[in-house]
Amino acid sequence: MITQLEIIYKLNLGVYKKATFITTHSTSSSNSFINVIEMNVKEDKIKTTFVGDEVHGLGSKIRRKALISKYDYRIGLSATPSRWFDDEGSSIIMDYFGNKMFEFSIEDAIRQLHIIIFQLKFSLQTTRRQSTSNLRKEFLNLGEMMTT
Repeated sequence: MITQLEIIYKLNLGVYKKATFITTHSTSSSNSFINVIEMNVKEDKIKTTFVGDEVHGLGSKIRRKALISKYDYRIGLSATPSRWFDDEGSSIIMDYFGNKMFEFSIEDAIRQLHIIIFQLKFSLQTTRRQSTSNLRKEFLNLGEMMTT
């Protein structure tokens, strides 16, 4: 199995033209990961893109360390990019990723993708007489109703 350092070495030599690193917020904000990127990725040989999923999490004081200037392109993904009760963290996210946003509402999805929404109402109030198997049967019946 090839290691991250071997990949970066081969990227810098020009053996590889591109690579994708998929990591967590914790790893991308760790000193060791940041050092690998900052010390080994050469701008003149490699273009880098940072994609932050659930970008609101990257605005916290610890995780914002991942938002380094080394990346050439940046994409932030989130249904809720602003942080609750954290204007500073929200501002850092917007400054890093930019203020351009693409919105795709549920109404857009219904119109453009022909999504059907089922409104399901049921109660999970369980009495001592109602066993787990009875609940399981109710859920299975509900699933059958949705697929027919």
